[in-house]
Amino acid sequence: VRTLKKDYLRYSLCVLFITLHFNILCLQETRTTKSGTFQNDGFIAIMSAACKGSYGCEIWLNTSIPFVHVDDQKFFVSTDNLSTLHSHPRLLVIRIDLHKLSLVIISGHAPYFSGGKEQRDKFYSWWRMFKKMFNNHVSGKDVNCYLNIDLNTCFKATAEYANSVGQIGRAKKSNASANLVADTL
Repeated sequence: VRTLKKDYLRYSLCVLFITLHFNILCLQETRTTKSGTFQNDGFIAIMSAACKGSYGCEIWLNTSIPFVHVDDQKFFVSTDNLSTLHSHPRLLVIRIDLHKLSLVIISGHAPYFSGGKEQRDKFYSWWRMFKKMFNNHVSGKDVNCYLNIDLNTCFKATAEYANSVGQIGRAKKSNASANLVADTL
């Protein structure tokens, strides 16, 4: 997503989300002006606000369809069984504890590794933040994790993890963030 600042864009995406029966939708670059948890008809939106008009992440959860099925029982997600663990314009992390499911959902947008010192500092700062958050809430914990992150990463086509990304993420050589991805995950 490039922006959801206009109401008609947000509404159109809401209609698709509900109509297509998605359980989870992670968005980056929404440029929303507010952080928090908002409940609408049929879904919950957890939002991290943009910074100076840029970035902003969101996680949408469908409340109109079951999130967990156990035998004949259906369990629906609600604000009572979710918590926001981390909210930043480029990284949003929530946790759902529903029935026997513990799930951490991460929506993020890593900076590019390019430009001068300031851009590289932002790049490494984001990765430190992500790694700290991941280690605190996911790594070594008894929890499932759903990652949906624009990593701005290219993996060397022959790397063992290259098959975990689409064609766009494959290149003749890896970029600076590829090693950070491999080390973290």
